Amino acid sequence: MFATAASAGAGTVDNAKADAREAVAMTKQVASDSWITTKVKSEILADSASKGFEVNVTTTDGVVVLTGVLGNPEAILRVREIAAKVEGVKAVDTTALRVQASK
Repeated sequence: MFATAASAGAGTVDNAKADAREAVAMTKQVASDSWITTKVKSEILADSASKGFEVNVTTTDGVVVLTGVLGNPEAILRVREIAAKVEGVKAVDTTALRVQASK
């Protein structure tokens, strides 16, 4: 009976260690995603393709999603290129970017 209790305790410790490793990995990914989002935003703001327009950036597991409105299709391609060049970016989704309607 004692051996069973000891085995169960060891499993609990192993589970706790595994949970801790998973939490650390998740924290690192969240920090990495935050860094990517910040870097992509700053690179887009520095580029003339987005002047006068707002592009929102979110990142999940290295996948950058760009939303907003830009002046022309070329600007959408340009911000996609900018985002794709940022270290850590696995993919860029621009399906939610729109071209401003002509006035």
